[in-house]
Amino acid sequence: MMNLKISLLSLLLLLSPSFGGATSPTPSSAPSTSGTAECKDGTDLFQRKETGNMKDCSWLIKRNTNGRCKLDVFHDGEYKPIRGLCPKTCGVCGDGGSNENIQEELVELQESNRKQDEKIKQLEELVTYHEEAIKKLQGPPTMAPAEHTSSPSSAPTTFGYGCYSTGSCTCDDKTCNAEGCAGEGYYWISPQTSARGCGLETRCTDEQLANCKATGAPTVSPTMAPTTFGYGCYSTGSCTCDDKTCNAEGCTGEGFLWISPQTSSRGCGLDTRCTEEQLANCKATGAPTVPPTNSAAPTISNHPTQAPTP
Repeated sequence: MMNLKISLLSLLLLLSPSFGGATSPTPSSAPSTSGTAECKDGTDLFQRKETGNMKDCSWLIKRNTNGRCKLDVFHDGEYKPIRGLCPKTCGVCGDGGSNENIQEELVELQESNRKQDEKIKQLEELVTYHEEAIKKLQGPPTMAPAEHTSSPSSAPTTFGYGCYSTGSCTCDDKTCNAEGCAGEGYYWISPQTSARGCGLETRCTDEQLANCKATGAPTVSPTMAPTTFGYGCYSTGSCTCDDKTCNAEGCTGEGFLWISPQTSSRGCGLDTRCTEEQLANCKATGAPTVPPTNSAAPTISNHPTQAPTP
């Protein structure tokens, strides 16, 4: 791409009529309308066919003027005899270099310069376009991703399972799985079905996950168990169980508290607990529909102080 940019700039300089400090040809004085016709050289630049160098009429008088006046040079998009551009130096004012011819040629040169100015403008716009295209391809400067976040509202570079409580993740013997975390009244974070997770310093390690024996016995409400009880998802004063809340991950994913009576006298009543069929066929993924945010961590203020009745 840089080569393309350099090539365009080179072409821009090549076509510019002001290359090398020369100016657009303008007649120094109006041709005489009577008497002997005024004969003078043009001031425009031309390009040598042999070398590609840009020259003007002063180049002819340095040496071998007669030989150089026989050359053809590139000018105004085509090759033409150099003696037509420099009639005075080449001594052809009386042969194809009449006043009328010179005046017409000056008009043509002015028109040629106007066209070249238009070409230069187009090339400048093309160069600008390619410069912007190069910047877009390079893209903005990359920023190193954060190693971890205190809150799982967005996933860090490396993340995993953890128990979210009061603005940050944690993991210990009581909160190293979904049942244990929910039993403590917190929010279990699982990155399997979402782009959220706990960072390197706060997530559960592979060893903690493999050896976890958390039972999910809640340390908070319900405080008294009904006569017959079972698993359920506690929300707003009562237990419930449906396709989204029929296991610990699904329940915590919805932002509620999973009740497990396995090792305690706490649980959900007959009318509100999950049936054995619901537990066996549950396919809840645990993808939270109300994910935690940095400003508001899950709270336990709505936990029941008394167990639901059958």
